[in-house]
Amino acid sequence: MKPKQVHDGFCMHRPEFSSFGNKNFASRLRSIREKLKERNHRAARDAAALSRDRCIYTRPHQDGHGFSYHAGRTEMHTFC
Repeated sequence: MKPKQVHDGFCMHRPEFSSFGNKNFASRLRSIREKLKERNHRAARDAAALSRDRCIYTRPHQDGHGFSYHAGRTEMHTFC
């Protein structure tokens, strides 16, 4: 919908929008629409970045004490 149609159809007769008027409505509506589009693509962009980072920095195979993450409980207790 065009901004004029949105203003006339949804906002003109509502008391919440009485103080704003129609002066900057089109530019404000356009910026809100762009922010919503960006927000919708943000999840896909973040997922792609996370998968790239996981390829670059793989998960460590040892914990901070030098034991394997797959080690049994007995190996971990011998350190203490």
